[in-house]
Amino acid sequence: PDFLESGEPPVYIGWGSMNMLIPNHLSGPLAVRALMLSKRRGVVLGSYTELDASALASEKGKDKEALLEYAKENILFIKWAPHEVLMPKCSVIVHHGGNGTTAASLRSGKPTVVTPVIVDQFYWGNQVERLGVGVRTKEALIKHLGT
Repeated sequence: PDFLESGEPPVYIGWGSMNMLIPNHLSGPLAVRALMLSKRRGVVLGSYTELDASALASEKGKDKEALLEYAKENILFIKWAPHEVLMPKCSVIVHHGGNGTTAASLRSGKPTVVTPVIVDQFYWGNQVERLGVGVRTKEALIKHLGT
C-alpha cells in the first residue's frame, strides 16, 4: 500500500492465468522494459506464477543492469490483489483481456490496454476499442515474445 501512495499512480500490468503461457523470463523483462521506456512506475501481478524481480536474472539484453535498477526503484511485484481495490489506484490498466479482468478495468474508470493472448481476449480487446475506453495490441502478445 505504501508504494501506491508514494508517487504518481502506477501502471497496472497483469496477464492473469496467461502468465502460465508466457515464460517469466520473457514477461518480466517485457513489463519492466515497457515501464522503464515510458518512465512510469508499475505494479506487476504474477498471478499463477512466481513473476517477480528474479525474472530479470536471466535477461541477456544489454540493458539488464538498467532493468534491475529500474525495477528496484519503480516496480512493485505482487502475486495477487483484488482488482476492485488495486485498479482504481492505478493510472492505466494493461492486461490480457480476460472477461473478468476487462470488466474490472472498465469499472475502475481507468484507460485499459488489452494485450490478448488467446481466444475471447481478442473479442474483449475489440470491444474496449469500440467503446473508446482503451486500445488493444493488434497481434497476440505471445507472437511478440517469439514463442
